[in-house]
Amino acid sequence: MLTIEYNTISEMLDMHFDNEGAKRFIEDLQLLIKQNRFEQMHLLSEEWGGEDLSSVKLSLSDDVILVNQLRLTYWMDKN
Repeated sequence: MLTIEYNTISEMLDMHFDNEGAKRFIEDLQLLIKQNRFEQMHLLSEEWGGEDLSSVKLSLSDDVILVNQLRLTYWMDKN
């Protein structure tokens, strides 16, 4: 499980994950690093055509919205 939520009042992004979600997220980051070039990866919820992000909102607050897409962007070192 990997859930991303955004609090519209505090403008804070929360990332919730279990062991499986953490491992998968780390694998995605490692893939971007291994390619060692400017690259983007989109993590999507099922409603948005993916299977990367959970579609279950965990917060009970009305100020918090579920994020359905997370874009990861790798910037190659200039060294």
